Amino acid sequence: MTAIQTGQPYTVTIRSDIANTMNSGYRGVSATRDRAGYMRPNLVGDPTLPNPTPALWFNKAAFAVPALYTFGNLGRHRMRGDWTRNFDLSLFRQFRIRESKRVEFRAEAFNAFNTPVFAVPTEEYLNPNFGKVLGTRLRPRQLQLGLKIVF
Repeated sequence: MTAIQTGQPYTVTIRSDIANTMNSGYRGVSATRDRAGYMRPNLVGDPTLPNPTPALWFNKAAFAVPALYTFGNLGRHRMRGDWTRNFDLSLFRQFRIRESKRVEFRAEAFNAFNTPVFAVPTEEYLNPNFGKVLGTRLRPRQLQLGLKIVF
């Protein structure tokens, strides 16, 4: 089985009340990711890099803190994470023991080529890890062997 998908969208945010709206959605440890920061920075350049790496996924200089009492001009879900490519393989073989009995051998590989698919980078502008990818979205390669007796 092959699965190919575009990258997961995400929003760059700022954990601050620069617009002075008294919105408390950015506080609180238990806030969801979408509500973690309602403020967005200004987009002042091109955020795409020719060869992004987990240490620097996008051009951090393309963002700036908006002026006091204003909202940033960056749209919601403007950025995209790493695209997904996953290949699962399986091999089945049956061996006859007698006329009505057989043994089936199965070998399965999930993420067969062990392709890393990086998670969404840290999207909070004032975070020291801003623009860094800190994990992966797919599990590493997994192999599974099985033997089944059919009678």
